[in-house]
Amino acid sequence: MKNLLQLFNNINRLNPADEKLISEKWVHRKTLERGEALIEIGSKDQNMYFIKKGSMRIYFPNDGNEICVGFSYTNTLLVSFESYLRNLSSHYCVEALKKTDLLYIKKEDFDELRNQSENINKAWNIAIEEALIGKIERETEMLTFNPSQRVQRLLKRSPHIFQLFPKKYIASYLGMSPETLSRIPLNLDLNQG
Repeated sequence: MKNLLQLFNNINRLNPADEKLISEKWVHRKTLERGEALIEIGSKDQNMYFIKKGSMRIYFPNDGNEICVGFSYTNTLLVSFESYLRNLSSHYCVEALKKTDLLYIKKEDFDELRNQSENINKAWNIAIEEALIGKIERETEMLTFNPSQRVQRLLKRSPHIFQLFPKKYIASYLGMSPETLSRIPLNLDLNQG
């Protein structure tokens, strides 16, 4: 719970009453084994997850291939936005890449928290804005940069991704083959970003 509260405090400072609300409502737990799906295409999932420990990939199948569109890992939040926000069926799969421990909260409980606390509501709004900005940046990179530039931008923004995830998933995320990625020099400096 400490890391979840720290995550929210990093987004927008909470007071002790806010932290108590989160601690009382964010109580559900789930453990996934490697290869186990959290969310399947066509399913609805209105939970918000906090990854206590582990790693997950977000992908969708396309003509016999799996296209990776995102990652989630220890001390990050994860939702299926279309399900969570609109109660629509997911177009993505979310799969554990190793044993993953999750805490989660149901949407109606988190909505209640947002209504009870201006600080929690503000943290959620900031998190949504950051997610949107990240998606726009990624889309721009995919449309305008060559493979080497995409790799360098990811290295600068999130070098830890190269330590946490198999290269085949990173290559898919960057819109290239694993062979193309293997030809691009990776100067990993985990002290940046």
